Amino acid sequence: MKINKYLFLLSLTLISANGFSQLSTNSPYSRFGLGNLSNSVSPEQSAIGGTSVVFCNSEIINSNNPATYSTFKSKSFLFSTSLNASVTDFQTNDLSQTESNTNFSNLSLGFPVNKYISVSSGLRPFSDIGYKLDYYDATSLEDTVNIFSTGTGGLSNYYFGASVKLHENLSVGINAKYIFGGLSRNRTANFNNESIFNTSSVDRINITGMTYEAGLLFNTNLYEDKDVSFGMTYQNNSDLEAKRTLIGTTYELNNSSLIIKDTFQHSTELGAITMPSKLSAGLMYSSNKWLLVANYSSQNWSDYQLEFEEIEEDFCFLFVGHWLQGSLGQDRKDTGMLVKTFLETFKDKKKQPALILKTSGATPSILDREDILTKIVQIKNTVDGRLPNIYVLHGELEDEEMNGLYNHPKVKAHVSLTHGEGFGRPLLESTISQK
Repeated sequence: MKINKYLFLLSLTLISANGFSQLSTNSPYSRFGLGNLSNSVSPEQSAIGGTSVVFCNSEIINSNNPATYSTFKSKSFLFSTSLNASVTDFQTNDLSQTESNTNFSNLSLGFPVNKYISVSSGLRPFSDIGYKLDYYDATSLEDTVNIFSTGTGGLSNYYFGASVKLHENLSVGINAKYIFGGLSRNRTANFNNESIFNTSSVDRINITGMTYEAGLLFNTNLYEDKDVSFGMTYQNNSDLEAKRTLIGTTYELNNSSLIIKDTFQHSTELGAITMPSKLSAGLMYSSNKWLLVANYSSQNWSDYQLEFEEIEEDFCFLFVGHWLQGSLGQDRKDTGMLVKTFLETFKDKKKQPALILKTSGATPSILDREDILTKIVQIKNTVDGRLPNIYVLHGELEDEEMNGLYNHPKVKAHVSLTHGEGFGRPLLESTISQK
C-alpha cells in the first residue's frame, strides 16, 4: 500500500509540473512587482474567510501549515483539488468593464507514513499577471502615438512537506517550496507619423528558486467536545534566481501585414529576487456548534527586491532631472537634446559609454515611464548607426539610493544641457561625488 502511495505522489509531481495551468487574471494592478499574489486555500478554508495557519481537520489538507499533516487519520489517503472563480468590476467616471475568471487553484495529496510522520505534496499558484491597456498620447515631438500594453504569465509553487508528532498535543512540520514560472510584459507603440517606425518591446522574467516554511500546531481538549488549537508558521527570507530577456523591434504596417524593420535591443540579464520573510499565527476554538478562528500574518514587502546587473559599460554619464513638456530642444532641461547629442557623439564608436537617465515627467507613474521610453525610441529613429545604450531609472528614490547612484563606480561624469534652473539641486549634489 505504501509503495502505491509513493508512486501516486511521484506521478502527481510529474503531471503537476508539466500540466498545471497558471492562474489568469484581468487586473491592471497585476502590472506591479510579481503580479497579483494568490492566497491558495481549500474550499473549507475559503468558507471561513481564508484562515489558514491554525485550521486543522483530519479530512482536509492544509498546506499553509505543514504541522497540520499530523492530523491525518491512520491508513488514510487524501487527494484535493479545487477551482477558483472571480468576477471583477472596473469603473471610471465614464467607463465600466466586468471580467470573470475560473482557474485551478489547488492540487495536492497527503497521507501518514507511520504513527508519527505524515507527508503532503502538491502544486499551487503563487502569483499571476493579466492586463491590457490601450490608450493614445500626444508626444513632445508633436505626434500622436497609440500605446498598447499587455501582461501575461504567472508563478507556481510546488511543495513537498512533512510533519512529526512530538506529543499527543504538539506537532511540527516543514514545507520545501519550489517557485517557478515566467512573467511577460509586452508593449507596442504605433505612431500616426509614417516616417517614424512603430516599436514593439518584450520584457520577460523567468524565475526559479527554493524557499522553506516551518510550522507548529498545538491542540488541546478543554472539556467534552470543546477544543482549542494554536498554530504558527515562519517562512524564511529567500533569494530566487531571475533571468530577464529584453527584445525590442521596429516595424511598419502594410495593409494587414506587419513587417519587422530592425531589432534595436536583444539582451539577457541574470539577477536575483529577494522574497521577504513571513510570520503567521492563528487561534481556533471548535465545538459541535461553534467554530471560531482568528488569523494574523505579517510580511514586510519593503524588503522585496528585484535586481539585475544590466549596465554592462564601465563608463557611464549620469543625468538627473525631469523630462518636461516641449518639443525636441524646447523643454526647459533640454533632456531630449541631451539624448540626441549623446547618440550622435558616440554612435559607431569601438568602445561606447552609456547614458543613465534618472528622470520622469509630471508624475512617477507607469504611463509616464512608457512615455519616456517612447520619446527615447523616437529620438533613436532619427540617428543612424550603431548606437550606445541608454538606461532609464524612473520614479522616486530614497536619499540613500540617490547617494549610491551619484557615487556608483560606473558613473564617471554628470551631464546636463539645462536651459535654466531655479536652484539646480542635482547639479549641486553631483559635485559632492567629485566627478
